[in-house]
Amino acid sequence: SYFISPAVRVYSRNNRQKNKVKKRYLYNAYKTPYEKLKKLLDAEKYLTKEVTFEKLSEISMRHTDNEMVRTVQERRIKMFDKIW
Repeated sequence: SYFISPAVRVYSRNNRQKNKVKKRYLYNAYKTPYEKLKKLLDAEKYLTKEVTFEKLSEISMRHTDNEMVRTVQERRIKMFDKIW
């Protein structure tokens, strides 16, 4: 089984000025981990044999990001209830 976090992450660019790091958050820097994975060169090598980008795209198109976040949170709660 595999898990892709649907949460949106921000990938920043650091600007160094006078020993200070100022982070710039560009609009196009907001990506889900899946979107970021797709942009990597040779991204297929990070997938298992059973998992393809076609399958992942199909899964990602079934639900909105907010629906997936809700589903993941519910399943995480159930998992931790079993553990604890």
